[in-house]
Amino acid sequence: PITSLNFTPQGRVVSAGREPSVRVWQVGTEGAKVEHRIDSRSGDVTALGVTEDGSRLLLDADKNRLDVIHLQEMRKERPLTTGGEAGRFTTFAAWSPVLDGKPDNRLIATTGAAEGVVQLWRAPTPDDRGTEVARLVTREAAGATCAAFSPQGDKGFVVVGTRKGNVHLWELPGTTDQEGVPATVTHVEQSIES
Repeated sequence: PITSLNFTPQGRVVSAGREPSVRVWQVGTEGAKVEHRIDSRSGDVTALGVTEDGSRLLLDADKNRLDVIHLQEMRKERPLTTGGEAGRFTTFAAWSPVLDGKPDNRLIATTGAAEGVVQLWRAPTPDDRGTEVARLVTREAAGATCAAFSPQGDKGFVVVGTRKGNVHLWELPGTTDQEGVPATVTHVEQSIES
């Protein structure tokens, strides 16, 4: 079954389902034809995000990594990664619109193994890895099924639908809430406990 469809301003449709592939269709007056097929995905994230300008796709490479695919050039950019079973990516991955007028400043909403938790990430850029900026918890820990960002981006909000039929709305964190915290690694332990 098809679980995700995204139309792009370039006249393409990006489709995905539970199978380990994504298809990029070129739509024309005589119908549509497959322009690209991407076969390197896990199928765990059923609703894959495409930016509103149609330039980037979030592809579930495995349970702990979302690849950012540049759709015009069909190349991988810096991935979004998480660690551990509780942080694995499932259900959806949604892009925010551009924030603060900066093309590389976007958020990504995802769900993981923790029921009722939606993670907000600063999207990876060519220079910086993606980082988690907030965890949003739904009422009664209801599992999140879908998410969307308000189209204005700045001073906007994210809405999340749940399995219990509720819709939750949160304001987006401000840019000061997303600032990195400088740190210095002082010790790296060489042994790992089982």
